[in-house]
Amino acid sequence: PLRRQRQMCIRDRRYTSHELRTPISVIRNNIELQYKVLQQTASSLNPMQRDIADRIDRASITMQHLTETLLWLSREDHEKLPESVVEIDKLLLEITAEMRYLLRDKTVELIVETHPYQCSISAVAARIVLGNLIRNAFQHTWEGQVIISQQGSQISIVNRQFNADIDVAPTEPVSYTHLRAHETGRNL
Repeated sequence: PLRRQRQMCIRDRRYTSHELRTPISVIRNNIELQYKVLQQTASSLNPMQRDIADRIDRASITMQHLTETLLWLSREDHEKLPESVVEIDKLLLEITAEMRYLLRDKTVELIVETHPYQCSISAVAARIVLGNLIRNAFQHTWEGQVIISQQGSQISIVNRQFNADIDVAPTEPVSYTHLRAHETGRNL
């Protein structure tokens, strides 16, 4: 009975995985088509249409990342995730660009400093972890600085909140996250 229950859970997870990913893929593909149509009709483009497409695009990216995170966290198998050579500096820049919309209409200075570095890690796990950390930093900083720095395998994400009520210098970092991606990638 226990083995049968476990097999049912595995089957349900695979079904859920497919059911979650399929609509997100449809949305992502259609938003890309929408952008192509918008580019072709740029002269008659209503700015509101572009804003709507941008919001759908951002929401679908967020849904995709959250779905990947939930599916990854729900894995019961302890198999090692597939690894590949990941350029950490480029990944950080890509994720930062994808999430930059979270800083719109905020008085936040973004400082990103990266240096070329490659290591063999799970690209999916790296994207999930770094994406969540950067998203949190952007969402929880309203006024101040977000500083993302990477030197080799050392990555830090620092929030410096400014107090809007009092004219003061930046406070000590509100949150500091340090992530070490060892060259083997096994600790990420």
